[in-house]
Amino acid sequence: KILFIMGSARGWLSADSADVRQLRWIPAAGGESHVIVTLPGGPQAPAFNGDGMRVYYMEAAPPQPGQEEPQRPARLLCSIRLDGVDKKTHMRFEGGAVVAIPSPDGQWMALHDRYDAYLVAFPQAGKEVVSINLKTPAVPVKQLTVEGANYLHWADGGKTVTWSFTNWFYRVAREDVLRAQKREEWKPQEVEIALEVPRHVPRGKLYLRGARLITMNGNEVIERGDILIENNRIAALGPSNRMRPPADARVVDLRGATIIPGLVDIHAHLGGRRDIMTDREWSYAANLAFGVTTTRDPSIDSNQVFASGELVEAGELLAPRIYATGTAMTTYSVNINSLEDAEHIVRRYKKHGADSLKQYMQPRRIQRQWLIMAAAKEGVNVTAEGGGDLNTDLTMVLDGYTGFEHSLPVVPLYKDVVELIAQAKTTYTPTLIVAYGGEFGQFYWRQRMNIHDDAKVMGFTPHEAVDRVARRRPLLLDEEYHFPLIARAAKDVVKGGGNVALGAHGEQQGIGAHWELWMLASGGMTPWEALHSATRTGAEAIGFGKDLGSLEPGKLADLVVLKSNPLEDIHRSKDILYVVKNGELFQGDTLDQLWPVEKKFPRFFWQQSDAELQALPQ
Repeated sequence: KILFIMGSARGWLSADSADVRQLRWIPAAGGESHVIVTLPGGPQAPAFNGDGMRVYYMEAAPPQPGQEEPQRPARLLCSIRLDGVDKKTHMRFEGGAVVAIPSPDGQWMALHDRYDAYLVAFPQAGKEVVSINLKTPAVPVKQLTVEGANYLHWADGGKTVTWSFTNWFYRVAREDVLRAQKREEWKPQEVEIALEVPRHVPRGKLYLRGARLITMNGNEVIERGDILIENNRIAALGPSNRMRPPADARVVDLRGATIIPGLVDIHAHLGGRRDIMTDREWSYAANLAFGVTTTRDPSIDSNQVFASGELVEAGELLAPRIYATGTAMTTYSVNINSLEDAEHIVRRYKKHGADSLKQYMQPRRIQRQWLIMAAAKEGVNVTAEGGGDLNTDLTMVLDGYTGFEHSLPVVPLYKDVVELIAQAKTTYTPTLIVAYGGEFGQFYWRQRMNIHDDAKVMGFTPHEAVDRVARRRPLLLDEEYHFPLIARAAKDVVKGGGNVALGAHGEQQGIGAHWELWMLASGGMTPWEALHSATRTGAEAIGFGKDLGSLEPGKLADLVVLKSNPLEDIHRSKDILYVVKNGELFQGDTLDQLWPVEKKFPRFFWQQSDAELQALPQ
């Protein structure tokens, strides 16, 4: 028999709490599948018991009587017969992120918590539900890893525990672990998994002629200039009267247009599902179509995002460049009680693929300091979030954090705070679209734009995802919005020589980056300053300034061709004619590829009829 979890199309499209998933089994030789249990949000980590007649799985615990539902509810280890009856609850785990997989003999559990693996005794308590807290365990616990584990399983009938992390697979005999007094007394077998594919690089020469070039190389603006792209990098650029296209180049005449670097959204919460990699993800495509060529997600499941980023680099997934911190370092995801703990955590994130780190609301300053010390040792940038507390934000600036996310909760900012942020060179990403202290900026634009009528938005966004946020819109007077006051403080930071970057928070994929750009300009930034925040500042903040963020020879060819001049009106930023990402040319409205090959952007499954879907190869 094979166990699997089946979700719904609604859950895939809208990603809300209405998603209901089924735990099913199917004969290994094929045949009809059978529903075992249906749960909102879905069961997790299903596994057969020893005789294959019951199934263990994890589910969220309901709130305790008289208590509000916690942010991270406890989880229950349950079991049920294959026919869906005789459900039993065996254990309750506090902390929200625990996954437990009982051994086939029912004596031990392989347990996953905060990206590390443990071996935990499975108490036989009859009808009583045993509550487990790893901080103060009431049963024997052996920690298997300190720098990362994923995908725990049992092998050899329960005699062996296996797991993987990055490109390594590990296995260890259960008895070796149980006999040892110290973790150093046993060592897992290690198997390196070597898989390499070429990085995607198009071949050929593309010559963009006659456009206005806003290079972000200093304050340079070339009123009529040309760009030569060779393969995926800018080979040359300059005034049109000093440039000539090579004989073997594809020439695109862009007189009257304006070219800017691709937008860089460094607080981008994109879509996708853990362990489910699709060849088309609408949130990725929407951002690229609206000129966002680079993203950094500061809080997303590590197992999902780094794999997606590799697919993009390999050319298997059309999307912006996807960088990420991985799972935010909350009290739920990491446990920092010493500098040594922080060093283990930073090394784990770095090995997993994190380009930078996100510290999120660690309660004690010393914990936040340990983390920034460990990150400095490993050469990794760390951004952070103070949760609307001014003192926390400012102490992180003082302690050397390279960035902080979301707006400072106080307006106006006085000179001392502005100078501190500017002189520290800490990158401030105010995310005005969801700013603290007042009504979110996104509602200002939802009130003024019916995105149901925007063909481009609807072409890259499922109707369900638009309906969820756009059918009921707040109606507020303009003076109720305070994002211009926050933007004014951001302008002061820029004027003082500091760094302010763009972060659209995933509130409306694609066009949301332009809402954020326009709001940055609402506080007095010039259009050029706002565009600089949305391009070069963001690229430098996430450590990729040598390759991205400006139009210069040698840099990667990520750029946006606009129909008119955004320096005259910043709102023209969304009037996109073409997008060039990694040297490839795409039609702005459709993402149809125009060079170096011509091909239509394929439709999403939710744009196809039932008959078309049924005709697809199974």
